[in-house]
Amino acid sequence: MQHDTIELKWGIFDELTNRQGKDLLQLVRYKEAGEDFSTFLQQSKGYHLALHYFINGYSFTDYCNSLQGKVILEHGNYYLNTLSFNLRPKSLWYDETLAWERLTLKKLLCLPLTLEDVLPTLRFQMSSSDSDEKKLENEIADSTMLYGCGCKDIYCGGWDIRVSEVEESILWDINIRNHRKYVFEKQAYHSAFQEIRTYIEQHTGKVL
Repeated sequence: MQHDTIELKWGIFDELTNRQGKDLLQLVRYKEAGEDFSTFLQQSKGYHLALHYFINGYSFTDYCNSLQGKVILEHGNYYLNTLSFNLRPKSLWYDETLAWERLTLKKLLCLPLTLEDVLPTLRFQMSSSDSDEKKLENEIADSTMLYGCGCKDIYCGGWDIRVSEVEESILWDINIRNHRKYVFEKQAYHSAFQEIRTYIEQHTGKVL
């Protein structure tokens, strides 16, 4: 089977405003291979931090924006990558527990979810009278919000995909009509997320 490839590129961007008053992002630089992740995050202070997925060598962000016919992902302060919400120095609702990043990463890696993963993120969403067990069940069945509004409420705006694991492959079913699924080799896919996984585990003291 021919697998798709995925690469994560962390970038520092400068926020600009055009003549129409819209926020634009101009790339300052991407994180270099082997560069210490924590040091890179410190250097991003004062700028916009963004995470871009590159699938088969091309920017998934730019690709989706071109298909939609308008800029929707990683644009100014809207539709941010959910793996970088609380890593951004300008985050409006900073949460040092990295609860949202932890939940997103576990869903992206198809790891089992627990109540401990789900409950801390519910305060960012609409209240529900469901039991804790039902909330966990709903989150397991729900799609993964890949990009979302900075307030972290899916009802305020989000862009999701469905991630599943089949044998030794990870599948992305993206939210674009009639689009084929991406199929990644499991080991290579997990390796692409290892850096952010290590950072979250070290920062929180909890293994995913």
